[in-house]
Amino acid sequence: MNLHHFNYIFSIIIFAGTAILIEWHRNKRVLKKYELIILFLAAVSVPFTATDYFALKWHAWFYYPGQNLDIKFITQAETYLFAIAVTVFSATVTLIYAARQDRKLNHRSSSNKRRKSGPRRGVRAAAAAKR
Repeated sequence: MNLHHFNYIFSIIIFAGTAILIEWHRNKRVLKKYELIILFLAAVSVPFTATDYFALKWHAWFYYPGQNLDIKFITQAETYLFAIAVTVFSATVTLIYAARQDRKLNHRSSSNKRRKSGPRRGVRAAAAAKR
């Protein structure tokens, strides 16, 4: 069986799909809250992918007919898959980074509140015992 016409789609699934799965597996608790946002961004990326049509018409690049599925809906079907995968990965990484930064800021603000509130009870009791 000749699988050369799946080269482009295999490379998208292997490289982009693996990265997305790893990030979702490691951070599923954070990303579960943002599923709809990520899905919305993926859907929004699809119409912009159609601009690839102009590059194909101007012969800026081309696809080897023997290495893709040759299913065209304005442009190649694999291009839509790639655009969705890149959008999902970018949104995922951005949301993970933002959640980590929020956690750091919340941790800093809570530790600053403890410092400003004065010494803890154990410290007062020890100071009173010395007197």
